[in-house]
Amino acid sequence: DVFRAWASQGMIVDAATVGLLMMDGLYRRDVEAEAGLCRMLEMCSAFPELADVFAWCAGPYASHRPLPDYAMRFDTRTCVGSAVVRGSHAKLSRLVTEMRLTAEVGEPAAVLDAIRRHSYGEGQWLKVAGGGKANLIEEVLRSRPAEPTEVAVEFGVFVGYTTIRIAQRACEDAKAFPLRMLHIVGLEVEPVHVCVARWMLDLAGLSGAAEVWPGIAHDSLLRLGDEFGQRSARLCFMDHRGTKFHEDLSRLEDQELLAKGAVVIADNVLKPCAPVFCWVANHSPSYKTVNYAVGEFVQYFVEDWMVVAAFLHPAPSAIGGGAGGGGGG
Repeated sequence: DVFRAWASQGMIVDAATVGLLMMDGLYRRDVEAEAGLCRMLEMCSAFPELADVFAWCAGPYASHRPLPDYAMRFDTRTCVGSAVVRGSHAKLSRLVTEMRLTAEVGEPAAVLDAIRRHSYGEGQWLKVAGGGKANLIEEVLRSRPAEPTEVAVEFGVFVGYTTIRIAQRACEDAKAFPLRMLHIVGLEVEPVHVCVARWMLDLAGLSGAAEVWPGIAHDSLLRLGDEFGQRSARLCFMDHRGTKFHEDLSRLEDQELLAKGAVVIADNVLKPCAPVFCWVANHSPSYKTVNYAVGEFVQYFVEDWMVVAAFLHPAPSAIGGGAGGGGGG
């Protein structure tokens, strides 16, 4: 309330602030609050294609409250000597435009392929886990199928590329327990990414199998325990900020969220880098860890690392004086 009163003086806030406000509305089960923020994004969007996505995300919840009287700053950077907008939000706008024209609605594999092909265009590269990284993720998904009481958790959703992949595989695994609907929860703080990823999931026909929760992962993990209980996370894919990987792993252990035999996959461990996580995963007795050198998506000549750590049992954390997961396993 203090922030809203402060921001109501006509401020232009950054994306992370809007993401935290969306998280607050979700915590309070206030669908009108989130719908109002989506309407605000629609009104101030610098990109018409994204404005349509925000309107879709607002849905039928036509709030009777006045729209927030602050706006969000969109990324409208241009190249030196050129009027062409090259910011991150411009990339997403072009992606949405092409997906509307080329993606086959209701077909996850076709949506993934459309995103992949788009990324090969000039100035359109997206940092998603494609190519060799996607093959490794598929191998892990085959080795650790979903169980009825478990969910996968993705840290950093971006456009929903890996979210779609995990949800598609989980739906195939779940044919033995058809009453289970939600298979993956994506955690994302950037509100434009939240809206685009939700739209992509709907385009792929997977809105019932996956949810994208706005907010900082470190905070949202507490809700994960509230919603699904302890030992409910069977797969964790970390692709947000490498310097936070070890902290979020510690939070998973503290809250006893990792299921027996859970697998943690960390991307971009070399570039940009996640040195503390890499050390912890390879030295903690709680994990059986394998490190992979893989080529970056599209830029195959650029080496990156992925770490796959299988959870064996709770143990005192290798950092921070012991953040162990307590008993049970």
